[in-house]
Amino acid sequence: LRTASDAIAVDAFELDNGTSSNERQSTQQQQHQHQHHSITYKHSFTKVVLAIYYINLFLVLSNYTLVMSHSVKAMAGDNICLPTAGIFASLLMF
Repeated sequence: LRTASDAIAVDAFELDNGTSSNERQSTQQQQHQHQHHSITYKHSFTKVVLAIYYINLFLVLSNYTLVMSHSVKAMAGDNICLPTAGIFASLLMF
């Protein structure tokens, strides 16, 4: 039995390389012996999903840093500018 991540990796590998279900059955024994599945990023849909994922991750983390910067500025009593508060917020997150 394959785990869910192995099944997804095999399906993505087959989608990227254009193998059919008939070829899949003949190569399952070979893939079973070799457990490391490398996913290639040839398919344009894969690239779009990855781009959306990483842009979203960047925006969420940027928003978190901005909120943390406002918190640091409020704790400092408005004696500090927002970019400097952002540097201190980044240091506090480590």
